[in-house]
Amino acid sequence: MTEKIKIISPHFDDGVFSAFNFINQTKTSLITVFSQIPDDNISTLWDRLCSHQSSHQLMINRQNENQIALKPYQAKLINLNLLDHQYRQQTIEEKIILTKLLRHISRQDRLFFPLALSHYFIHPDHQILTLVGLNLLKQNYRVEFYIDQPYMLPPIIFKKNYQKKLSKKIYQKYQINCQIQIINLDQVEQHKKNYAMHQYHSQYFFTNLVSFGRLSLTNHLSQEVYIIPDKAL
Repeated sequence: MTEKIKIISPHFDDGVFSAFNFINQTKTSLITVFSQIPDDNISTLWDRLCSHQSSHQLMINRQNENQIALKPYQAKLINLNLLDHQYRQQTIEEKIILTKLLRHISRQDRLFFPLALSHYFIHPDHQILTLVGLNLLKQNYRVEFYIDQPYMLPPIIFKKNYQKKLSKKIYQKYQINCQIQIINLDQVEQHKKNYAMHQYHSQYFFTNLVSFGRLSLTNHLSQEVYIIPDKAL
């Protein structure tokens, strides 16, 4: 049976930003969790900063951006249609996400979840998906994680002992032993990733701004980091 790779992306851009290697190299399913279009009367500060008075229209545009960004690849796009944190009125429960997600995954799939580990900001949507991934890992699903870009520094910045330090940090926060896989993208792959990232027009500028310009740094495009829990080996 051919291995099926499924990337769990909190929002429309996260999978491309952080796990492009698998999107580019293999046939994948890209499952965007917080992809529901909000009501007409919603307008958030972030969306207004992104030059949209209507959050409803912006999310329609973001869906279209996602389709355009992934069109050159073999990725199957799946939207779970849950509301983004900025549109929700209350905390979402893990079991709600799990119920929707279980319709699209199996224990044979190789699943990639975001690992919320940033020092300066962890988005609530990323955090809860890390917890969902850990929950599925305990249930013997083949769960791996990707380091959120651009919210964490790439290995090239640290030069040495990156894997050892990251493994220790992961264990301290999530109590899992793991291996760290660093994938280096060549210049062609970096160019393709950069092009795909820029298709998310509505989010690129301010996401880059709040992450101190990391999206536009070449050395940040050159590496992706994946976490393989011992249980998934």
